Amino acid sequence: MRIGIKYCGGCRAGYNRGEDAGEVVRLLLSVGHLPEGTIVEVAEAGAHYDLLLTVCGCTNKCADISEYEHREIVYMWEPDSIESTVAHIREKIEGISSSAV
Repeated sequence: MRIGIKYCGGCRAGYNRGEDAGEVVRLLLSVGHLPEGTIVEVAEAGAHYDLLLTVCGCTNKCADISEYEHREIVYMWEPDSIESTVAHIREKIEGISSSAV
């Protein structure tokens, strides 16, 4: 499985998107929710991802994802959404894993 992290342009300077994305990944790793061999990386244009975590600075979710191929997408836009983002990613991973069988 390959997970890409796409960041928005950062119009809300007080929101540390990188720190929160790191916390999401840390939580997923700490409880073993990522399948073995999962690659998590900053998304690269033209690459294909099973899941694209798009970290936005606000609810507008204006990050341009047109250059990224993805099977599933999850948006996160505030620190209060870390736990729900982890839960949403887990659901998406389960769906991807079960459809691959």
